Amino acid sequence: MIAIPLLNFIITTYSWHYAFGALGIVGLLWVIAWAIVGKEGAIEGPGTMGNRPMIASASYRDLLLNPTNLASWCAYFSAYFGVALVLSWFTPYLVKGLGFE
Repeated sequence: MIAIPLLNFIITTYSWHYAFGALGIVGLLWVIAWAIVGKEGAIEGPGTMGNRPMIASASYRDLLLNPTNLASWCAYFSAYFGVALVLSWFTPYLVKGLGFE
């Protein structure tokens, strides 16, 4: 909620180059803060056996028909379809349909 108006102000006052640089600096600061503050959690609990994680076997049917996997395929198909449509039809539309050079 703060980033968009701030970036808009930077772009309109200076240029998009400064906004790009500001995002890069904020990203680097975030990485540094995460490296200092962030910690790995312990691998213990119901999914472990002693100090080794338990690995459960699953059938290919369960893996392929997993709702997360199906949603991922649908998202990939729709994104790829949109990109392919734009890459193959958008430029001819601009040139032939709208008369751009």
